[in-house]
Amino acid sequence: MTVSTPIQPDYTAQDGSTYKANIDGAVDVAKRIGWAFAPHAQSTPDMTVRVEAGHLWSGAAVTDVAVQSTTTITAPAVNPRNDLVVINGTTGSVSTITGTESASPSDPAVTAGFIPLARVRLTVGMAEITNTDIDDIRALLVPAGTAATRNVGVLGGVQSYAAELAAIGNLTSAANTMPRFTGSGTADLVDFLDEDDMASDSNTAVASQQSIRAYINSNAGGGLHQVTAFTANGTWTKHADTKAVLAVGAGGGGGGAGTTDVDRGGGGGGAGGSFIAWITSPGSTETVTIGAAGANGSDVTNGGSGGTTSFGSHASATGGSGGTRGNSGGNGGAGGTASGATINSDGGGGGGGSTSGGSQACGGVGGSSLLGGGGRSGRGHGVAGSAYGSGGSGGGNDGGIKVGGAGKSGIVFVLEFK
Repeated sequence: MTVSTPIQPDYTAQDGSTYKANIDGAVDVAKRIGWAFAPHAQSTPDMTVRVEAGHLWSGAAVTDVAVQSTTTITAPAVNPRNDLVVINGTTGSVSTITGTESASPSDPAVTAGFIPLARVRLTVGMAEITNTDIDDIRALLVPAGTAATRNVGVLGGVQSYAAELAAIGNLTSAANTMPRFTGSGTADLVDFLDEDDMASDSNTAVASQQSIRAYINSNAGGGLHQVTAFTANGTWTKHADTKAVLAVGAGGGGGGAGTTDVDRGGGGGGAGGSFIAWITSPGSTETVTIGAAGANGSDVTNGGSGGTTSFGSHASATGGSGGTRGNSGGNGGAGGTASGATINSDGGGGGGGSTSGGSQACGGVGGSSLLGGGGRSGRGHGVAGSAYGSGGSGGGNDGGIKVGGAGKSGIVFVLEFK
């Protein structure tokens, strides 16, 4: 159809011919939209309803639909009835949906894919349908096309029809609920819960991330998530997720004794004791004390004893004793002891110095700790302990003055478990 330029009719400012022409133009402009599928009685009323021409948009093309009339509508026999005149949203074909007779009739349900145009209020025995019997119930018209291609909106719309979206759209929202698909094109609502104790024990509700984390933190355990090693005095601070710790420590190793040019081999230092403590209620902080290494003995002194290692008040391990010297061969130092822990272990004792004569005397080997062996034996100067908590070896005699080896300081490992 051709178009007209809309001009507001104004009888106070326009002459008669101009005013009339503007009215005709305004009606012409409104006709295509306003008259589309307009329902009304026939010019000579009968038991049919006339529907004016209109148009449908498929998302790709405009379909013009010609003037149509319904088939003959049968009057009710006992009580009034409401029928609906509808148009197929895909084909544009007009038809009637018959209601149910009742003293207070209601409209029948509209079949999916059809657009309601008019309500026809029928009375018993009526022979013709006039405009007073018809209610215009046209709404925003959906475009033509199949459900899969139908689009709604300006210039073709923004979203294709989908059964999944329709299923969600038919749900009645409620606080703390979430949509869930129960099948193809069907959906329902499930609860969204924030329960730290998971008390509902539901097999359908969805838990919040915070409640899952809180529940795991409160009930799960055993996972190792952090290890800290202390080789000097310090303070251990518990991680926020830690539920228990395994503290492993060793006291300081004793030093080996030295020798003079007339002595035989000096004794090796003993290793520090060691502990393995499983602690289920650690403090937020714990003081860590590391046992110092025993000093090495000179040509005229014995080796020094190692210091005590401890983890708070939960466990402690004394250091190993230093080796002794003597012209008949020195004695090895005793190993340290441990207390308070789940497992308490004595350190290995140092070896005695060789009693062979002359320059053939060897120093005693250093005692072994939980973490490994001490200084090796030989005829020269003593060797320091190598593993944490181990003892130093005694000095040997290859014809001259020799000093012993120093012990190795203690250590504490803290293994944290969630």
